[in-house]
Amino acid sequence: MVFSSVSKEEKRERIFSPNLNKKKKNSPLFFPPLFLSFLSLKPNTNKKTDYLSLLRNIIYSKLQAIADSGATVVLSRLAIGDLATQFFADRDIFCAGRVPSDDMGRVVAATGAAVQSTVSDLEAGGKAACLGSCGLFEEKQVGAERFNVFTGCSAAKSATLVLRGGSDAFVDEAERSLHDAVMIVRRAIKNAAVVAGGGAIDMELSR
Repeated sequence: MVFSSVSKEEKRERIFSPNLNKKKKNSPLFFPPLFLSFLSLKPNTNKKTDYLSLLRNIIYSKLQAIADSGATVVLSRLAIGDLATQFFADRDIFCAGRVPSDDMGRVVAATGAAVQSTVSDLEAGGKAACLGSCGLFEEKQVGAERFNVFTGCSAAKSATLVLRGGSDAFVDEAERSLHDAVMIVRRAIKNAAVVAGGGAIDMELSR
């Protein structure tokens, strides 16, 4: 399974990861709640340091719960802040933010993982039921973009094709043609009766 780690509108924004070009075999996957972006608070009080320390400790406890669950790949629909990115990098955990919902859904279906809204139910020791798995996870550079590639997924029933071209119009046309071809094959498999085209019916009737 392959997904782009940035959306079309954010292609120019690079996601820092020290794990570029690293491969992870038998990778547990975790899809975290959307708290990983660290927000700086700037209250005009003398307790500014206490507020920031308290918030930082809360975030660290949640990040530690994810690390203790045994996950080695963490995906999020929203951005993952520098604090969480560095925390995961120090523990050799790959993380990617701004994952499109469609791509997230395909990865969930292929790996058997479950999107989480809280870390309270995570179990330590790598036995969390919400974790998915794949035989090999690696990040590949294809042209000017980076792709996260999941292979050997236990529940995968599909394949991914990466289309490349000189312009967006060419790629869009190739995608439409490929979609039409796939739908024709799908329809032919589901229905035994096939009506020939290209004027074949008119030629037969003219005899």
